[in-house]
Amino acid sequence: MNDIKLDRYRLIKGTNTQTRNLYIALNILKILGQSSLPLSFLKEKTLKWDVKEKISSTWYKEHNGELTNLSFNYYIDLLKEIGFLSQIGEVVRSSRNGQLYLFLNENQEASKRLKDWEKIFLLYFILQKDSDAIICLLDLIADHEEGIIEKDIRQKFNNYLIKRLKAKIPILPAKARDDANQKLRELSLIDLQRKLISKDSTSINKHFVPVRLEWLIDIGILKREKKKYQISSKGKKFYENLIRFSEKENVYKDITENWLKCRVFSVISILVDVKPCNDIAKYINKLRVHLMNYFNKFSTDGAYRLNVEAVYIYLIISSIKDTNTYVEINDLEKIFAKGVVADGLLFYKKEGGRKNESYISIKIL
Repeated sequence: MNDIKLDRYRLIKGTNTQTRNLYIALNILKILGQSSLPLSFLKEKTLKWDVKEKISSTWYKEHNGELTNLSFNYYIDLLKEIGFLSQIGEVVRSSRNGQLYLFLNENQEASKRLKDWEKIFLLYFILQKDSDAIICLLDLIADHEEGIIEKDIRQKFNNYLIKRLKAKIPILPAKARDDANQKLRELSLIDLQRKLISKDSTSINKHFVPVRLEWLIDIGILKREKKKYQISSKGKKFYENLIRFSEKENVYKDITENWLKCRVFSVISILVDVKPCNDIAKYINKLRVHLMNYFNKFSTDGAYRLNVEAVYIYLIISSIKDTNTYVEINDLEKIFAKGVVADGLLFYKKEGGRKNESYISIKIL
């Protein structure tokens, strides 16, 4: 099992216990739109939206993760960590991935909770940034099939993450190994301080664990009954389809860049009953329409090149929205390696030395 080449250590640096509602995070993006706004103005607009939302939606009003003057700032931090916002001084604007979400959301019917395609979109980017935390939680909860309460998860989590990092570090590349070792030292220090101060600290991991538990419930991976957390039936299938690696007698789950390229959407789609695309030729006809929509939206600067990942994610999510079918990123790589002709333009992938240096080039025929 250790012929698997692990390539990343993925953990969001900071979260806060109030940022439990991903629906709020996405609506901050919607309120911001394509504008660049001072934080104070965006906060004012968001808090007004929050008042109206609590009146019109019982689900929103009762959901953990209330929006307040203070928590707004934490939601901004979360959006930046996931990669949906950028900030210069006191002004924020949506990043490329934030703008991608806004484009996908254009002309969509209003919804009082996360849509299925939004769950897929969010989970893709959360796994990219935070999979070690997410999967470690699933490892812990999977070891307690009868269910486990939040307090016990918080108290056990650091030990699980320490064991995970110790097993993972020897097979990581150098830069990722350094990052993971730094986190391991932090966790070891926290664990030592906890033992010196109190064995039963009620504040342990209060900003780390509850947030992610709520995300996983909203996305459909976890369920909560009588204050106990368990992996849902669909969540078990998701969990079973993660990569496995072993260290001595212990087996751990993980993801890699190759898994994100070849399997991520087939696994995530288990959660929302999206089916694989079985007719690539028919799909390519639809792809041309979506590709031109993307080109017309994002090539206004006159540069005949497009970000590869953004194009791929837009095409995949558009297919899920339109036909409830998915393709994988490697399917699109094969298509764009040959080139796609649409409206007198040839779209093809140009490989760069690094992942973020590749792009979709556009040639006029």
